[in-house]
Amino acid sequence: AICFMVTTVGLWNSQHFNDTKRMCLVIAALGHDLGHFGRNSHFLVATRHHLATTYNDRSVLENFHTATLFRVLDRDRGDCTGEQGVNLLGELSADAYSKARQLIVALILATDTQHH
Repeated sequence: AICFMVTTVGLWNSQHFNDTKRMCLVIAALGHDLGHFGRNSHFLVATRHHLATTYNDRSVLENFHTATLFRVLDRDRGDCTGEQGVNLLGELSADAYSKARQLIVALILATDTQHH
């Protein structure tokens, strides 16, 4: 859906939408529901789930998806199964990584329907 919207309005080919932003959009779109286990944030808060506590009842699943995504993307941390991460953002400078991370986090947090 996001790819359709971005291409339809012409943003994908815009001069202001560089390759790093395109990469961030694709990564965020792929990771925005990573690790989802069939419950919504409201349920997690209502049942005092440990993720609700971890994320202080704010965008619980979106924060969880984002954290899970960055564990997968981090070569050294990998995921909870002990698998090594993919280091997809490893070629970015420290500044570019920070900006890419901020954008990916913002894109995934924006999927919280409680804020629409």
